[in-house]
Amino acid sequence: MKVRELEERLQELEDFDEPSVMLEQYPTTPHLAAHMMTNIDAVFNDLKDKFIVDLGVGCGMLSVAASLSGARFASVLRNQLMRDGTLFCPCLLNMIDC
Repeated sequence: MKVRELEERLQELEDFDEPSVMLEQYPTTPHLAAHMMTNIDAVFNDLKDKFIVDLGVGCGMLSVAASLSGARFASVLRNQLMRDGTLFCPCLLNMIDC
């Protein structure tokens, strides 16, 4: 998948409404995630059919990007604690056909 197409697919995902620095919630933009996965694949050939583990996944942007880039498994822990104590778990892999 080309970087632009990957970025467009990732723009469909939810993100934190109000990220908390105290909880270390640093959102990854679709642009950055698309470029990271494209470079990992092009330089290291390290995505297609590889098992990927993403711990402390936050919104799941990198997990979904890895999955869309051909990774076989893209997340173990998809829950993210929100500042009010609730869990943010958009189940992103279900939102996009991976």
